[in-house]
Amino acid sequence: MFTKLGLLVLKRRFPVACASQLRTYLSESYKCTQTWENRLQPDYMQKINLDSLYLDIEQSFNQNGKPSVIDVDIFVNKLTNNVNADEVSDLLHKLRLTEETSNTLPSTGHAVIRAFLESDHVEDLLHMLDDRLNYGIFLDHYLANYLLDELTKRKDFTAAARVATMLMLQEDFGNEISLPMALYACWNYLGDPKPFYPVEEKQEETKKSKDEVKVRVKFLRNEYFDDHFDLRDNFHLVGKTLLMIGSQIQPGNIGKNAQLLGAVLYQKYDKVLTLLPEVKSVLHKDVVQIASKQIEQIPEDKLGENGQQVKTQLQTLSADSSLNSSNFGEDVENLIKTAVAKCEKDEIAKQESVYKSWMELRENKLKEEIERLDRAKRLQEIEKMTESMKLEEQKLWFFENEDKIDLQIDSKKVFYPKRWFGKKKKPRVIDEGYVPPEVRQKQ
Repeated sequence: MFTKLGLLVLKRRFPVACASQLRTYLSESYKCTQTWENRLQPDYMQKINLDSLYLDIEQSFNQNGKPSVIDVDIFVNKLTNNVNADEVSDLLHKLRLTEETSNTLPSTGHAVIRAFLESDHVEDLLHMLDDRLNYGIFLDHYLANYLLDELTKRKDFTAAARVATMLMLQEDFGNEISLPMALYACWNYLGDPKPFYPVEEKQEETKKSKDEVKVRVKFLRNEYFDDHFDLRDNFHLVGKTLLMIGSQIQPGNIGKNAQLLGAVLYQKYDKVLTLLPEVKSVLHKDVVQIASKQIEQIPEDKLGENGQQVKTQLQTLSADSSLNSSNFGEDVENLIKTAVAKCEKDEIAKQESVYKSWMELRENKLKEEIERLDRAKRLQEIEKMTESMKLEEQKLWFFENEDKIDLQIDSKKVFYPKRWFGKKKKPRVIDEGYVPPEVRQKQ
């Protein structure tokens, strides 16, 4: 338990995370819970047994090399709180490796994200969202807002900041609610930053053994860093996210503060030196303090000349009493409230309409799949019947077609050409009077 003095120290040390009361900003109706639950109302959904369906999908993988996307969609939509994360991730990965992945239904991603979030598999969910190539799960505006709001409610700002960086990687901040909520997640994350990914332990270099095997390769690929998808440092990811948000968010004073903080975290010190004269008049004191604190943690040999200048200027600004003393987090909260009041009702109506259309799409796809399976089964039965009728016809008309059958049998015989073993030698002539040298003819 914290004492009053301890809480006061925490507030002074981490002003971001303790600045305001943590709560959700989207209403309960934004989840569209009732409309989403309606997907389980059809008879075929109620009769589904998850274990048997999973075995059928696995069998289809093993026999045909590809599953039915409608089976996968029904399986993940049937999931509730009892989720086996390993089974679902394995199923999605196998589907992603087949050509059927292009036919994946849009409700599949929503079902996976909702099921994992409700069953508290947040880390597994973030892993799949981060590995889009292998799992094919992508964020849209509605899911991004839903995740950001739910993770904020749980005070899991590390996960919320990761969701915000995923929007940055997709270069998609077009939603009015996503923009301030992503900014709020990144801002609160800086109050208690934790690594996004597990730190890999460096193995100690061992001496080369005598049995070392060298392999000749044709060529070595040049190292390439795209400065976007290759980013793994959590501060670089958050910094680039803040830079992108700051260039789009309104009003401009909040955006400029976000850009400055993002440039410092992203270690783009030339950008910081360009921004400082422009944003100095609208800077928030707590933003400058966080930026100054972050740059102080970077070793001197990695700062460079520009970094040293930025560090000096930020230290000077931290002591400037003319800076805006209002809480930056509260200003961002006000932006969220304004955006929610403006856009929430329209987004709820739009998403409910989308969920209803997905139910119709699933039923139509299921009917098409059933018709396809019935058609294939009928064709197989017709082929079997045709073969049996041919055999019966041969039995009934055997004697009338005996000559024809014999000709067919002869035509199937394979006659191989005679092999030539070379020119035949003449037989040797035996001389009956021949006496070997060692033998003497008896007198």
